[in-house]
Amino acid sequence: MTKFYDENKTIGIEMLDENTGCSWENDFFEVGQLPYNEELSAYRVEDVDYLVDYATSYADGTNGDIEYPVDDDGNIILPGTTVTVEEL
Repeated sequence: MTKFYDENKTIGIEMLDENTGCSWENDFFEVGQLPYNEELSAYRVEDVDYLVDYATSYADGTNGDIEYPVDDDGNIILPGTTVTVEEL
């Protein structure tokens, strides 16, 4: 689980690949480009609620920024990711 914070709150987000069992939220949010607060052990973002929405909409197939693969009938093939959010 990776921690993020904004002016109002701190949250933890885990994105678990259901096939491999690996967490990959660091890659999804490209945390290497974000400021890190060692005291909070968290990455600084403008809006943690936006991150939650972005991750959950990715996992449920409704994120308009993502080009999802589709099956032969044109149905979106979900990415097989479970998102867990914890307010800290």
